[in-house]
Amino acid sequence: MHASSKHDLLKHGLPSPSERTFSCTFSPAEAREPSHRLVNAELPPSPLDPLEAMFSNIAFRDYTGRSRIVLAEKPVEKNLSYIEFLARILYELMRTYWRAPMPFQTMFVSQRLTEYQLANMRPGMGIYIVDLDALREKTSDEATFARFTRTISDRLHEAFSQWIGYLVLYGRDDSLSLIRKLWEPRVIARRVVYASLPPYVEIRLGVHREQLLRLISLFYGEVPGLEEADTVSQAVARAEDAYFTSLELVANDPFISLYNRPAVDEEETRQDTAFIHFALKSAAIKYLMDIGIDPSALSVESIVANIPIDIRVERGWGSSITVEIETMYGVGNPVSRLSAVIRERVSLGYNVWIVLPPTQALIFAPYIRGLMRHFAERVEFYTFDTVKGSLRSLTEYYERIDKALGEL
Repeated sequence: MHASSKHDLLKHGLPSPSERTFSCTFSPAEAREPSHRLVNAELPPSPLDPLEAMFSNIAFRDYTGRSRIVLAEKPVEKNLSYIEFLARILYELMRTYWRAPMPFQTMFVSQRLTEYQLANMRPGMGIYIVDLDALREKTSDEATFARFTRTISDRLHEAFSQWIGYLVLYGRDDSLSLIRKLWEPRVIARRVVYASLPPYVEIRLGVHREQLLRLISLFYGEVPGLEEADTVSQAVARAEDAYFTSLELVANDPFISLYNRPAVDEEETRQDTAFIHFALKSAAIKYLMDIGIDPSALSVESIVANIPIDIRVERGWGSSITVEIETMYGVGNPVSRLSAVIRERVSLGYNVWIVLPPTQALIFAPYIRGLMRHFAERVEFYTFDTVKGSLRSLTEYYERIDKALGEL
């Protein structure tokens, strides 16, 4: 390279991509049309991810086994506060990712800050939620809030060694800006020192009130009447209570209990899994009876070729069905777990039904949709219908989610 060329590069830098020129080793006549097919512009758009639509970010769902720091922006309207709903989604995520019985807890900090709370404030082994606005209002002196931010900084330095968990800092943008400063570089002794803290995930509400209430309803198996709730938090409490009441009713139905059995798979007998698994199994038995299957054709909790089967519907070779209740709790990677379950049952010659809780069906919708397409010929997917205490098609369930998000 000539000295003048080097001087030009140092002075002006590299040219932009549009200004660069490259020598061509073939003539235009040798050029060929691209061999790939043109994109079909009429293909239907991919369905929206419910979590991404609601919170404008999905990084907190990614399975890494690490603790997460979440900065959640509070809506201006108080009745749109979504922190109760977010807490339950994070709880279900931890139940999915955590393989051992649950030792973690959920802790809210809003109007006061005790020494015990400061000592336990960490993103690992639980869900820790801090309402920054309420804390700033109750601790009016800046020194107290500064002490709080220093404690957060100390805990974040420890996050690399902690297990999966969430530290959620919830507040308006002005409150969050005080926390973001922890990550800003500082000038010390004429040197720029960058923060050595783990990165955070930032979320904000991305749907309007009617859509959020509709998605809360679907999260709990489609609970009616939530639009009458005064606040989003009140709607969450109502929907959760209706969901578990419906599960309790079907799990304790004396007629269905004649045919149901406790799980034989050790993973499904764990304290944090057993009730949901048993209740969804009762709902599956009820649904099978409702569509005309004779109870004598059902074999509940049997083992075939060393593989535990939740429900077998005997209808002759090549047409028998296995119904598998998959709570997803403790599986780590839901897609890997479901794929393994399906392949094992199909290899035995069965058609397969997969029953999922609506909570996991909504959280992991993009991944489960892919499984539904891949195994469309031999597998049917279902979820829980809270109103009927029975099953419903997962395809229909996702159509309702798509409709709720259709206005975005």
